[in-house]
Amino acid sequence: MSDLLRYSISSWMQATECLSNNSRNLVITVSSLTGKSVEGQLIAVNHPAYGILFAAMTNGSGELISDVDEETDIPIPWMTTDEILTQLKKFGFYITYKQEEHLPGSQLTYLMTLYNLGFQHITTIEVKSSKVTRKYVIAFNGTDEPEWLDWPCTTTKTTFESKINEGKVLNISALTQKEKFNWDWLNFVANIPDILEDNA
Repeated sequence: MSDLLRYSISSWMQATECLSNNSRNLVITVSSLTGKSVEGQLIAVNHPAYGILFAAMTNGSGELISDVDEETDIPIPWMTTDEILTQLKKFGFYITYKQEEHLPGSQLTYLMTLYNLGFQHITTIEVKSSKVTRKYVIAFNGTDEPEWLDWPCTTTKTTFESKINEGKVLNISALTQKEKFNWDWLNFVANIPDILEDNA
């Protein structure tokens, strides 16, 4: 195990430089798709004889993309960073993704705004109702909501909506959807000042 090639990246474009432990014929390609019909980033594992063996898209949008299930009105999520990394590991690519240390300037500015509004933490939370469980990215203050400082966080839809109406919690999934900020690295309770310091 100690002889395995391992990599740490902060953007998907860096994955193209990673080598597979299974075969030198396996390569990762990353394509940026831009257009009215489809926009996003495509990560793929390619083999010269067999072609594309795995592909995943991130932050996709456009006419070709459905954001919600038309039958249930439930959002259709993209694969998370961890899920993509697990699939890459099947092909011998051992990669750690540390995006939280290399966030884009616009996302850092947004986090500064949240901090100036009095929010100390951000995390993901599962909100359960009688029919469905949905995941949101939220900003909150651990002094007001100490029970949410332990990850993973879960709550009921009634409690979640009550905290939002009181102004104690901010649903930043909804607020940052247009900006296409990537939050799928957020698999812990993060202190906003720590993230800002890591990116300084």
